[in-house]
Amino acid sequence: MSRQKGQTLVEFAFIFPMFICIFLSIIYIGILFLDYTQYNNAARDAARDISLVQVADTRDVIIKEINEEKNTNHAKRLERYANPLTTLYTPTWKAEIIKEDGKEVDVQVTINLKLTGVKTGSYLKDWGVLPEELIPIVYKMRLEEAKS
Repeated sequence: MSRQKGQTLVEFAFIFPMFICIFLSIIYIGILFLDYTQYNNAARDAARDISLVQVADTRDVIIKEINEEKNTNHAKRLERYANPLTTLYTPTWKAEIIKEDGKEVDVQVTINLKLTGVKTGSYLKDWGVLPEELIPIVYKMRLEEAKS
């Protein structure tokens, strides 16, 4: 009887670390999905806000603020769009006006997310649980025409 208890304890000791790694990976991937969804909504909101501005100079100011502050996590303009749970991924924002035949027609907001919040030596990074870079988030929206 005591041999069987010892065997169970040894089997548990082998399985438990793998179980914990899998469990923590599921939690991290869930948080990653939540952050990605928030950045997705942020890109859509930024594109919508820019597209609704009918004065070209004001639009250019907003785009300039987004593009200049793209490498800071707590830039004032970008803070109103995204406030992620984690700092696993660092966003790089880019906003631009797309022209057709010399006329401004669309606004496009792009967010690239790179893994920077996980230290080397972490199983999340070394085992490839979290990807180094996520699929870029791109929102393209038609500009509102000025009402006469």
